[in-house]
Amino acid sequence: MDQQRVQHMIKKYTVVDIHNNVNNDVIKKQIKRADTASAWLEAVQIAGFSEEEANTLFGKPILSDLRNLTLSPHEPTHVKTQFLKLFNELMEQI
Repeated sequence: MDQQRVQHMIKKYTVVDIHNNVNNDVIKKQIKRADTASAWLEAVQIAGFSEEEANTLFGKPILSDLRNLTLSPHEPTHVKTQFLKLFNELMEQI
């Protein structure tokens, strides 16, 4: 994907307004925070880790980020179909 399309997607779909002097470091930190929270949830809710074990491996998450979130595993083929559907919808908007 060329740089212009990437910038368009970031501008259109990010929750951070990159036009108000928000640099890439802020966006990277938000992505890292979401990724860490996701790993913590997966460890506790799906893999059977205790919260203490997950805290050791991934750091203690900000619990307000995780309030009322429940992960539920799905078949890989279902996830692939849903992902491709959303991806194609987004690509049509570019």
